[in-house]
Amino acid sequence: MKIASMTLVIGLILGWLFFGGLSSHESEEMLHSDEHHEAIWTCSMHPQVRKSEPGQCPICGMDLIPLSQEVQDVDVNEIRMSPTALKLANVQTMLVGSEDSKKVLRLNGKVEIDERRVFTQSSHIQGRVEKLNVDFTGEFIMKGNIVAYIYSPELIAAQKELLEAKRMNQQDRRLFEAAKTKLRNLKISQKQIDEIITSEEIIEEFPIRSEIAGVAHKKMVNVGDYIAKGEALYQIADLSKVWVLFDVYESDISFVKKGQVIEYTVQGLPNKKFKNEIDFIDPVFNGGTRVTKARVEHENQGNNLMPGMFAKGELLSPLENTKSSLTIPKSAVLWTGKRSIVYVRSQENSQPIFKKREVILGQTLDDAYVIESGLTAGEEIVVNGAFSVDAAAQLAGKPSMMNENGNSESTTMGHDHGSHVSNQSSNESSVSYKPAADRWIKIYLELSDALSSDDIMNARSHASSLLKTVEADLRSLEFGNNSLHKTNAHDLRSSLTEFLKTKSEEGMRTNFVKISKLIISIAHSISTRNQTLFVLECPMANNDKGATWLSDSKKVKNPYFGSSMLKCGAVIDTLD
Repeated sequence: MKIASMTLVIGLILGWLFFGGLSSHESEEMLHSDEHHEAIWTCSMHPQVRKSEPGQCPICGMDLIPLSQEVQDVDVNEIRMSPTALKLANVQTMLVGSEDSKKVLRLNGKVEIDERRVFTQSSHIQGRVEKLNVDFTGEFIMKGNIVAYIYSPELIAAQKELLEAKRMNQQDRRLFEAAKTKLRNLKISQKQIDEIITSEEIIEEFPIRSEIAGVAHKKMVNVGDYIAKGEALYQIADLSKVWVLFDVYESDISFVKKGQVIEYTVQGLPNKKFKNEIDFIDPVFNGGTRVTKARVEHENQGNNLMPGMFAKGELLSPLENTKSSLTIPKSAVLWTGKRSIVYVRSQENSQPIFKKREVILGQTLDDAYVIESGLTAGEEIVVNGAFSVDAAAQLAGKPSMMNENGNSESTTMGHDHGSHVSNQSSNESSVSYKPAADRWIKIYLELSDALSSDDIMNARSHASSLLKTVEADLRSLEFGNNSLHKTNAHDLRSSLTEFLKTKSEEGMRTNFVKISKLIISIAHSISTRNQTLFVLECPMANNDKGATWLSDSKKVKNPYFGSSMLKCGAVIDTLD
């Protein structure tokens, strides 16, 4: 009798710790209730666990707590978690508020030569290139500098005519003037003509002088080449003004306008910030990268900005028709493909109770979404750990992002006090399920890496390996009443089969969306893991509906776009 009393007291203390404490009146009711009903013990992190005596959770190893009547009678659509479970899952909430909506665009760009300041230095005489004074690109050229020497038979003949006309000047003045005019037509200066007349010596290698100042951007000839009159010797770029061209993705183009001020830095000058207006937006998108260019003209004093330098710009763009809209962090939203889900905390009860809510998202901000409908100001939502709350809902058989209607078997499991044997079987199968899930996640990560590297043949190989592993594990695993594990495993097999049936690369990446959802659900459903995993999201994937994937690194390597948009995405959840 003393042992039974001590067990009851310990159960009451644990129940008070995990569920916020009970009043003396409620404690007395529990004591009377226990006289007629056998106590049910459960896990605060895995509510599907049901045992008739205290012990440890077979899934996570935590001490079991007594299941109070209040927990059993929770609304079918509500998820109740103890304060301890919330701390373990690192669940954080915030109140939804209103603010002026502005989108911060962070754009990557590159310094380029101003096309309007690229000039061609040509030869005004024909002949053979005897010498090049500027023999490599990048060399700076001053205006008037000699850039090449040309041997020109035509020019030699014209000089001979001039000297002959000089000797006959007293006889025919017109012939002398015509010879000088012919040289001037060959762009020989009056000073050079006077020097030829004075010295009476023929210049065989004639100098070509630069007509502009700048950098030799491109060398067009080599020594020994025979060139025609007007043929280009060099392209010379004036770098006193340069362009900074920023990449703008198709989904962001509506936020970028001509005349907007953009603040930017370049990697070569990390401590300097520049501000300029966007003076041009390319009206044509690149078909491969799906980006266009926004152009800024930069006064390049001292030639500090060099063509080819990388730039990072920040553009603050007010959203049209969304002033004072509701905004929530991106981490609060769970994507299901067509639906967007948030978890709202009940304000009518001091205990942590959450309910799934479908919302309509508007425009995407820097790290938030505008809410078109589904939430009102003042409501409290989960902004960190939403996946953990959803996983608790899935395990309890309640409506979740993966199962809109929930699972009636799991929902009623807490009321079936005579099913301890089958529940025990389910818990034991969960233990054997974890190694299988770890194997699936490992191969999935290899499949994701192959897609992000555009290695489609290797991706197909990893998908085939994952399918064979899942099928082999399905033959040996016993799921019992754990419908979530069973459903996820069978759905994963079906999705992988569809993936391998698809012949196109686009189709494979589309099928990868569902595979990733299932793997994320599987990762959440096992309480301990061999490594830290990260859930990443790309809002442009899945035809701009957004898609998530699992990674073992925070580094973004997008499997839905590969090299075309490898860095599209951000970490939205961490599975420690």
